[in-house]
Amino acid sequence: MSKLALRLIAENKRTKAPFLDLGNCGLKNQLPEELLDCVWLEKLNLGDFYFDKEIKKWVTTSNRGKKNSFKGNELVVLQKLTALQSLDLSNNQISDYSFLEKLTVLQSLDLSNNQISDIRFLEKFTALQSLDLSINQISDIRFLEKLTVLQSLDLSNNQISDIRFLEKLTALQLLNLSSNQISDIRFLEKLTALQSLYLSNNRISDIRFLEKLTALQSLYLSNNQISDYSFLEKLTALQSLDLSNNQISDYSFLEKLTALQSLDLNFNQINDIRFLKKLTALQSLNLSFNQISDIRFLEKLTALQLLNLNFNQTNDLKSLLPLLNNGLEIDLENEYSWELEGKIGLKDNPIVNPPLEIVKQGREAVIEYFVGKRKPLNECKLIFVGDGGVGKTSLMRRVVFNTFDKNEVTTHGINKIAWEEIENEKGETIRVNLWDFGGQHIQHSLHQFFFTERVIYVLVLNPRNDQKANYWLDQIEKLGRDSEILIAYNCKQEEDKKADFLSNFYELRKKYPKVPEPFLLSCQTGEGIESFKKALTAHILRNEGLNAEYLVKWFNIKQRLEEEVSVGRNYITYETYQKWCNEEEYDDLDRQKNLLKILDSIGSIVFFDKPILEDLQVLNPEWLTTGAYSILVSEQNRVNKGHLSWYDLKEIFKDEKEIFSDKTIRIKYTENQFQFIIELMLQYDLCQRDPFQQNSFLVPSAFGEKPNRDYSFAKQEARSYRLQFDSPFEMLIIHRFIAKNLLKIKGKDYWQSGIYIKHPDSETYALIETNLYSKQIDCWIKGVNIRGFWEVIRADFREILSIYHNFDFKEQVLYQKDGNETFLPYDEMLNSLRNGVRIIPYHPSYQLSNIDVLEVLDLFEDKNQTQRKMGHDGINIKIENKPHFEQKNVNKATVSIKVDVGGLKEFSEIKELLLDLEEYNIENENWKKALIKALDEFNKLEDAEEKSQQKTSISIIDRTFKKLKDLKDVVAIGFLSVDIEKKLPTLLEQWETFKGFFI
Repeated sequence: MSKLALRLIAENKRTKAPFLDLGNCGLKNQLPEELLDCVWLEKLNLGDFYFDKEIKKWVTTSNRGKKNSFKGNELVVLQKLTALQSLDLSNNQISDYSFLEKLTVLQSLDLSNNQISDIRFLEKFTALQSLDLSINQISDIRFLEKLTVLQSLDLSNNQISDIRFLEKLTALQLLNLSSNQISDIRFLEKLTALQSLYLSNNRISDIRFLEKLTALQSLYLSNNQISDYSFLEKLTALQSLDLSNNQISDYSFLEKLTALQSLDLNFNQINDIRFLKKLTALQSLNLSFNQISDIRFLEKLTALQLLNLNFNQTNDLKSLLPLLNNGLEIDLENEYSWELEGKIGLKDNPIVNPPLEIVKQGREAVIEYFVGKRKPLNECKLIFVGDGGVGKTSLMRRVVFNTFDKNEVTTHGINKIAWEEIENEKGETIRVNLWDFGGQHIQHSLHQFFFTERVIYVLVLNPRNDQKANYWLDQIEKLGRDSEILIAYNCKQEEDKKADFLSNFYELRKKYPKVPEPFLLSCQTGEGIESFKKALTAHILRNEGLNAEYLVKWFNIKQRLEEEVSVGRNYITYETYQKWCNEEEYDDLDRQKNLLKILDSIGSIVFFDKPILEDLQVLNPEWLTTGAYSILVSEQNRVNKGHLSWYDLKEIFKDEKEIFSDKTIRIKYTENQFQFIIELMLQYDLCQRDPFQQNSFLVPSAFGEKPNRDYSFAKQEARSYRLQFDSPFEMLIIHRFIAKNLLKIKGKDYWQSGIYIKHPDSETYALIETNLYSKQIDCWIKGVNIRGFWEVIRADFREILSIYHNFDFKEQVLYQKDGNETFLPYDEMLNSLRNGVRIIPYHPSYQLSNIDVLEVLDLFEDKNQTQRKMGHDGINIKIENKPHFEQKNVNKATVSIKVDVGGLKEFSEIKELLLDLEEYNIENENWKKALIKALDEFNKLEDAEEKSQQKTSISIIDRTFKKLKDLKDVVAIGFLSVDIEKKLPTLLEQWETFKGFFI
């Protein structure tokens, strides 16, 4: 029995209060006997929320336990509480409520979200003033005409089509008929006492008669087939109006509804909102999912407490300054209006003014941006990429110095030069930070961490051999999204000019249509350089970040960073950086971090948001890259095939290292400093500690090309899986996977393109390998827990691929039937199931008959996971010996899904860890708030009934955990105990596993 429920009942016995809230007490199929002693009760809540008559609002239960669940006749005992006037039994699975007949004095009854189909017994409840029957399976409600004193009636989300009899309930003040199958509601004109009317999600086309209901204060008409709303101008008492998801062309009638306090116009095709300027009483306004760019007309709506502009075309936020001055916060993450109280939702808008980096810092930063003294950044980053030896360094030197060195040596690492020749139309000098990446394949694994979004890339190719152009363009697309790309073909010999490079380029253009015409040039002769330089200058001047303006004190910090974090000094601690910010009165933690991210994006410094060694977080990029590439391209790494001892590292860094951009500058690395470089590589799976040799490290990209033994035995009688990619990233991915899994090897079972590993808890083995440019990674698993090991391997690959933007890949399994075999993709099988296809009679692509979809999916994951994913799409599937499918025909506004997360062991483990952490008395409000928020959302996640609710909870918990991690990693860890220091990493690790079930 629930201890929480017993405690609340005991308290009620002591006070004899007329109201008892037992919602979310974890009661399951049983009520405490002690409840029957509370014969004085007038109001009882067993649901998630209840209506408070005094404040006239729905209130969520204050209890934070599990949701109650009742199925049978265990509620019959309630008939003894004959004094009850208000009873909430919502969100259960009870079908028979006839036992309520004895509670004849009930005035308010909530039976929403149950499985009721027959409610005829209610005709005896003639004292009822409020009745909620929403989300049930009711079709016939004619007998309700006898409940003539009803003032509030909710029949939403049922199967009702005929409601004409309701015309007799003339006392109704609130009527909710949303989400039914109603088309004719003309009879409602007789219900002149109505103050609130909900008609969303029906088949209504003509509602002109509503103009007679002049007492209406709230009207909800979303998702209907109404074209003419002009008559609404007569309902001048309206305070709340929902017209979302309609096709209204003329909104001028709204100008006369000056009493409106809440207006919802989301999912329309609005681009002009000048009609809103007179609605100065508005407190809540939802304009999401429209095409609005000009928001000047919102300036006068200073009473707004909620503004949802998500998914529009707004780029200039200056008109929002009055609302920001009133205290509204900016929200770039939450989608739904109920999450935006006291906020302005701006998710997915092409914001330019202020720069998005400023907007991310929040309300105060935006206000300061508009009212403070500012100046433009006038700085950007340009990256040269391409294979080794194609002439990247030569082109960079031609552009900057107009020189050519025929003895130019290969770049090892990153060559960085500042170019300050270009001027804008105001005569201001533009600083361009040019980065030239070494092209050797062994260096590519580290390049990916310096690719930046929204910059300019120059891809240098060989006119006679540009086979890897796709590889580089994919790298830019996946890691440097929203960036411009220029392609330059560098002719080293006269014959290069005759190559048919254009035909290859136009093939590339089919996949990358935004790439402009290429340039044919020669770094050696200077031919074509001027035209390339002119085009490059034009692209730089169009860079959207160039004209972004920042506060003068921001530049003071920037200048100090660039002076202090330079060759010779090379790094500072985050604590030192914060001290400088505070000296400039730039003391907001989020804004401090965002400044570093901006400087990182333009190439001034390198900033690691998660400290690897606490001392070093703000780094000189040349110091970092010189050290990292010294390890990768060292003779020791090559000769030892990726096996590096501590002695090897000391040898690598024994001598000073040249800065590639200026060979007159040399750096000497201490042991602590090159230890940091190794820690960085460990953090990003570029190397791993040797499990068999202390103080030694393994670098997969330098392993031998061939395995030490024949692994054909690992493929015999094994289940075969495959990851298929659209991009040739298989080597980058396998190297990170190998680094992640070296602790699972038994001997030297690894090489440059593969690894043989054992499941840590069972006799299950896996061989994972690839081939260069194959665009696939194969996996053979055999043993006692094949699918379990696959799920572990799959999770590792998904984590690795998460760093790439919009990376397409297919998970496949080898399917054998009737002597034939082929690889079947997971996504295709899942989509078949979504469409209700249990057996595929014949698949022409695979030439297979009678493919058992569930049988294939069972090779990928547990049936419970498949069931949950179906639930996300509103599909209830019962996986039995003879599975059947049930897809509820629901409108897009209402999807009812029961998601069982309680069955996952990670769920209970995470919740237990959260409760442990909550018990610590930590004097940090942000920490406490984050923990409470996470616990609340975990309860909501467990009780989620709809797809939108589940997605929202997952998103909120993820952000909350990131906040907890930031509090630990970035702010200060002095207030955390040693025990918490140990438990938090476990919590975050469990969360990543748990979150994977919802992908």
